[in-house]
Formats: sequence, C-alpha cells, structure tokens
Amino acid sequence: MTAQNRKEQIIACARDLFLSRGYENTTISQIIDAAGIAKGTFYHHFTAKTDLIEVLVLSFMEEMIHDFDQWHGRTDISATERLQAYFDINSTWKQKRVELVVLSVSALYREENSLLLRKIIETSVDTLAPYFDAAVLEGVRSEEFFLPDPRGFGRFLLVLMAGTSHSQGKIILESIQNPEKLTEYTDQVRHLEYTVNLLLGLPPGRIDLGVQPIIESIQRYLASQKEGRS
Repeated sequence: MTAQNRKEQIIACARDLFLSRGYENTTISQIIDAAGIAKGTFYHHFTAKTDLIEVLVLSFMEEMIHDFDQWHGRTDISATERLQAYFDINSTWKQKRVELVVLSVSALYREENSLLLRKIIETSVDTLAPYFDAAVLEGVRSEEFFLPDPRGFGRFLLVLMAGTSHSQGKIILESIQNPEKLTEYTDQVRHLEYTVNLLLGLPPGRIDLGVQPIIESIQRYLASQKEGRS
C-alpha cells in the first residue's frame, strides 16, 4: 500500500469512528487499531486528532468548489442567479453531508479548537472570495446590485457570514443535546439573509441563503441519532 493510500485509509477509519462514536469519544489509539497500522505510521501523516477534522472539512470544500466552477463565468445567467447558485450549492452539499456538518461543529466549535476553526474559516473565505467578488462586480456592472464600490465586496459578504458562524455553531452544538435550540439558529440566519439583500440593494428574500433546508436536515439527523441510541 502506498503512503497516500495509507493516509486515505487513516482518514476513512477516523471518519467512521467520529460518526459512530463521536469526535470527543474517539481516541487516536482507536483510529490506529481500526486502520491496522503502527503508531509511528499515524504520526508520520498527522500530528493530532484535529488534523483529521481539518482534512475532512477541506476535502468537503474542494468537492463543493468543483460545482462552483460549473457556474463561474457563465454568460447565460444573471449575476443574481449566479450568486444564488453558489448559496444553493452550499446548501445542497451540507444537506447531503449533514453528518459531516454535525461532526465538524461538534469538534471545531470548542474553545480548545478555536485556532483550528479560525484557520478553516480563513481558508474558506480565501477560497470562495474570487467567485463571490466576480459575481458582485458583474452584478454592479449590469445594475442588478447597487454598491458605490464593489471591489472586494464578495469577500466582505463571506467575512460577514463567517462572523456569525461562531454563535451559530454554538447553537448547533447545543442542539445536539437540545434540538429545540435550532430555532435560535433560524432567527439569526433570517436576520443575516435580510442584511445580505439589503447591502446588495435587493428586495428582501431575493437572495435565499438556503439555510432552512440545512436546519431541517440537521433536525432529521439528530432525531435519527436519538432513536438509534434509545
């Protein structure tokens, strides 16, 4: 087995254990045993358990970017439609991989992992900003969006949304034990969605962040997990 194949095997075993046992209840020793490797082999590829979460989240983003590329640069759609498509892709991917969303939140939105969370958010913004900046600039040129200076505004929107992610992540984390907490998430996102449309000069609801379907997917997933434990 090549080194790359071995690394992918470790990631797959860790993912399965995280999902079945929970991030906090999974140890590096258990990952090593499940992968059937030596301790030194694990530490050749990773330095800590958090490295595995980072790899899982960033690989998720790489797959999502592939779908972004299908819409980037198209000339047969409006800038508003392009921007909406980006939010739709994000929503669809998170619904399909809701177990990874809950897993990521349970690992990242803890005080001890705050630096890793910050790193992932910064990487996410840097990766997505060119797509959003281009869509906003196009929208201003076509007079769909009304901004005095559109330069870097797509990045600003991403930073704005990232700024609310900590409180939203905390709500999702708490909802693992108390699903009713998700209603607070809905309220926050509604305010954020209104702000995004307002800043772009669009009527309320024109851009839909697609969060409600994600929340419903999380609710169904948490309910199924609760049933599985009972």
